[in-house]
Amino acid sequence: MTKAEEYLQEYVERISKSVRGVDERTGHAIASMLGAYKNAIYSKAVKNADKSLSLLKKGGSPAVLSKAVIIVRNSSIKLAPMQKSMSSSYTWEGRAAGGVGSIGDAEIIECDFAPEDEEYLALVLPQDEIKVPEEYNLDNALALCYAVALKSSPLDEQSLQEWVYTYVLTKISDYIGE
Repeated sequence: MTKAEEYLQEYVERISKSVRGVDERTGHAIASMLGAYKNAIYSKAVKNADKSLSLLKKGGSPAVLSKAVIIVRNSSIKLAPMQKSMSSSYTWEGRAAGGVGSIGDAEIIECDFAPEDEEYLALVLPQDEIKVPEEYNLDNALALCYAVALKSSPLDEQSLQEWVYTYVLTKISDYIGE
């Protein structure tokens, strides 16, 4: 097992204690968001993020999880105009034209992790070592969402291991040097 694999495994186990209140339906929505994001189906990632946020409003999970979903959602909105699929359709201005594959009028929700969120994050760096804060927040959001989905949605475990694990592992490796 590599250093990054051990790190991710320890993080998943550590975080699982903090997010026990996330139900299977919410975990599945988060897993679906991650799968769509990783596969560059950003319109679907936005829709699944919105569904996840709606389910998270019912409570039982730390607020930092909603922040993580919002951060992935924001990234999906920014990347949606680059989505390459038969179902994506955009105007010359880069706005969604509507229909299947559209993000409609989805707006960016300003959101960042705060110092009090650090206990939930996989990667905690001193501020002066964070070169690109937006990417740092996204990498932490992806790791947190992965850990929560893995622990709360047993039906998604295999697909998360096959499709998202290596993606998140690569992100972590970039920080811990492997």
